[in-house]
Amino acid sequence: QHPGRINGQDLEKRDRPAGILFFNEEGDECGGLIYYGKTEEGQTASGMSFTMDQYKEDQVLQIINSEAYSDGEEKIARGILISDLPTGSDLLTRMARVEEIKKQLETMSKEEAEQLMSEIGNSLGRQRRLFLGRTSGNNSGLYLSGPDGKQKLKIYVDKNGTPKLEVMDKEGNYKDILENE
Repeated sequence: QHPGRINGQDLEKRDRPAGILFFNEEGDECGGLIYYGKTEEGQTASGMSFTMDQYKEDQVLQIINSEAYSDGEEKIARGILISDLPTGSDLLTRMARVEEIKKQLETMSKEEAEQLMSEIGNSLGRQRRLFLGRTSGNNSGLYLSGPDGKQKLKIYVDKNGTPKLEVMDKEGNYKDILENE
């Protein structure tokens, strides 16, 4: 499959699952459809994903189905995922900045590296903002996150069929508003 293209520049070759890439009028990748399915040594992995990209960036909207089966256990996630990337960001510039930071980290002490990572935070990455669907833990619901990517509100039915409405407090702990016994 094509490695992708941003700003008219092909990305580095990489392994990608089978699928179809979408390109805009400028020739840049703007989304795609991928699919896979394989059973090896008693383990099955199967799925499909339809994605839409932020302009000059990576995916921010995804419809996903992911299934894994091994030793009688299943992990299935299905749903709609919405993410944010830095406003006005450009994938190639962001990727170059990440590589610069990796090189910097190699020359720093542990304390200096921790300080740099604390300053950068999640400013260069994707922030999950919304997920609606079934999680790999077999809960089904709506999960909302703040601009920092941290889940703030979870409305779901857990794997045992118990309804939950959880809100994150100022200390980062979840409180179940429904308080099921």
